Amino acid sequence: MKRLKGGAGSTALISVPLDLGFILSVVGILTYGESESYATPSGFPMHEGLVFAVLLAVFWTAILVATDFTASIRGGAMLSELMKVTQLGLCAVLASGVISFAVFGTQVDAFRHLALAVGALGALGCSRMTLRASSALLRSRPDKRRSVVIVGNNERAQRLIDLMRQSLAGEYRLLGVVDASGRAGVSTEIPYLGDTDQLADVLRRHVVDLVFVTLPIRSHYDQIGRVISLCESVGIEVRLHGTLFNPKIARDSVDQLSRVPVVRYSSVRQDRWGAALKRLMDVCLAGVALVLLAPLFGVLALLIKLSSRGSVFFRQERCGLHGRRFTMLKFRSMVADAEAQLDKLRARNEVSGPVFKMWKDPRVTRLGRFLRKYSLDELPQLMNVMAGDMSLVGPRPPIPSEVERYTWDQRRRLSVRPGITGLWQVSGRSALGFDEWVRLDLEYIDHWSIGLDLRILCRTVRVVCLAEGAA
Repeated sequence: MKRLKGGAGSTALISVPLDLGFILSVVGILTYGESESYATPSGFPMHEGLVFAVLLAVFWTAILVATDFTASIRGGAMLSELMKVTQLGLCAVLASGVISFAVFGTQVDAFRHLALAVGALGALGCSRMTLRASSALLRSRPDKRRSVVIVGNNERAQRLIDLMRQSLAGEYRLLGVVDASGRAGVSTEIPYLGDTDQLADVLRRHVVDLVFVTLPIRSHYDQIGRVISLCESVGIEVRLHGTLFNPKIARDSVDQLSRVPVVRYSSVRQDRWGAALKRLMDVCLAGVALVLLAPLFGVLALLIKLSSRGSVFFRQERCGLHGRRFTMLKFRSMVADAEAQLDKLRARNEVSGPVFKMWKDPRVTRLGRFLRKYSLDELPQLMNVMAGDMSLVGPRPPIPSEVERYTWDQRRRLSVRPGITGLWQVSGRSALGFDEWVRLDLEYIDHWSIGLDLRILCRTVRVVCLAEGAA
C-alpha cells in the first residue's frame, strides 16, 4: 500500500537534488585544496574524495527511489526522519566505502574516509531540516493549504477532523461537514454545510480541492456512489474509507492519510513526477521566453499606447484550478471601454454556449486585430505562468460569469491548471464551437502527458505563425 503522510507534494520531489547538493558541497569543502590522487589498479589517477562523493550520490539516490523515502518528507516527527536518514545514509556510506577501498586498496586514508562519511551524514541531516523548514514556511500560507469538505458525521469523520486540526493543520483547511443527520455530533467549531443533497451547492459556493467520504458503505452505498459521481464530473478528488467503486472517469488508488486508510478517486491523472516536470517546464520556458521577448514587449507596449487611449495591459478576473480566481494579463487589443460595451453586443454572439465571440468585433482596435491574429496579445500570460496561476498548456481560463452558466460536466475543465495554449487552440482556434472546445479540453485532461504538452507547444508555434483559425 502506498503511504501518504499528509501529502508529499512537490516538496518531496526536490529532496533528492537538495540532498545531493548538500552531500557534494560538504565533501567538496572537506577535500578542498587537496591535490593528491591515487592510481587505480589499472593505473588511472583518481581523486578519492571525488570518487567517494559520486558513489555516495549514486547509492543515496538508488536507496531513496527503492524505499520511496521521498514520500515521507511532510509526515512524522523531525527526530524520526533524522533517524531514518541516518540509517539509510549509513547503508549508502558503507556501500560507497567498500567500493572505494576496492578501487584504491591500502592507499586510502581511513581517518579521512571516516571524516568524509560523517560529513556526508551531517549534510543529509542538514538537507532534511532545510527542506522541512522551507516546507513549513510555504504551508504557513493559507492559500497553499488544500480545502477539504467531509461527507459524513461519525467516528471516522471525527478522527479526520482531529488530524486536520492538529498534526495536519498546515496541510489541509477544513471547510466543514456535509451529512444528512444534521449538526448532531459535529463540533460547534466545525461548520455544518448542509445535507448530502446540498453537496453540489457547497461545491459551487466554495473552492474545494478534496472531498473525504466517511459514510458507512453498507448503509449508504448508493449515496456514496452519487457523491463520487458528482465530484468526478467536475474533477474534484474524492477520498473514501472503504472498498472500491467503479466510476466512469475517476481512477481509484489506496492511500493513507497519516494512519487513516482512504481510497482516492480522481478524474485527473495522478502523476507526481510528471506534474513536477510540467511545472519545471513551465517555469523554465516561461522564464526564458520573458527574457528573450523583453524587447518585443517594449515595442508592443509603445505601439498600444500610441495607437489608442487606455492602458497597455488588459486585466480580467478569470477562474483557475478548481475555480480559484486570479487576474489574467493580456496586451490590450480593444478600446478602453470594451467591457462596458459588451452587453450591447451579446445579441450578436456568433458561438453557442456560455461564451462570447464575434468574428468582426467592433471593439477591437486595428493594432488589436494584428495582435490577436498572431496571438501576441497573449504573451503577458507568461507572467501568470511564472506566478503559478496558469500553465503553458491547459484549458483556457474562463470568466466567472461563464462558469456560472456551465453544465455540471463542463465544470471538469476547472480540474487542472488553465493554460495559454491547449488542444482546442491547435485544432481550429476560434473556428470551433464551445461544445467542441469542451470536448477537446476534457480529452486533454483524460490523456495528459508531458509528451502531449510538448506536441501541443510545437503545433502552437505553427498555428500562430500561420494565423490559422484566428478571429
